[in-house]
Amino acid sequence: MSCSSFINVGKLVWLSFDYPFVLACPIVQEHMRADLRHIHTLCLPARYLGMDPVADQALLHIAEWALVAPVPEGWMTQLDDAGEEYFYNTLTGQTSYEHPMDEHYRQV
Repeated sequence: MSCSSFINVGKLVWLSFDYPFVLACPIVQEHMRADLRHIHTLCLPARYLGMDPVADQALLHIAEWALVAPVPEGWMTQLDDAGEEYFYNTLTGQTSYEHPMDEHYRQV
């Protein structure tokens, strides 16, 4: 049997033969590690947005979008005295430690 003897359906891997053999395959292990790293990276942003990373797994792309969202026009990122990032609206003078688009992604 080769390492390619599995069926990949989206993010799900359906094993059609001996499960322990597949888990021992280095190619499968690397794909599994990459998927777990990706999911782990999105767990905190997903929870921050009010999502359940397990129950809402099909919606984790929304957390990914929020994670890389640019600030809207008129907003800038700044660092406070402690080195923490915050957001400043140059038009209104408003400041926030929450990304200006977070509420949008909570509603999506």
